[in-house]
Amino acid sequence: MPAPVNGPVSQGFGVDESNLGIPGLTTNKGNDYAVPVGTPFTAAAGGTVIAVGDDGAGWGIRIVIRDAYGNVHSYGHLSEAHVNVGDVVEQGH
Repeated sequence: MPAPVNGPVSQGFGVDESNLGIPGLTTNKGNDYAVPVGTPFTAAAGGTVIAVGDDGAGWGIRIVIRDAYGNVHSYGHLSEAHVNVGDVVEQGH
């Protein structure tokens, strides 16, 4: 699966090191990328957009895509979104 953006991974899969020693330790279920505000990204996998916007969960503006296998891909901390719920997106677009 291609990376959604060209930039360094700031945190990869696994234990979320920022929560070490804190009750309710979480794991990072994806890669976080450190890129400048406004950097364009593409879908790592094609699928249907199932959520867009700020749901108050700390992601800021987020796009959530469900692929053909039922996997969910979340893209958060975005400066803007150019898709709507129900849109079908292709990998790399």
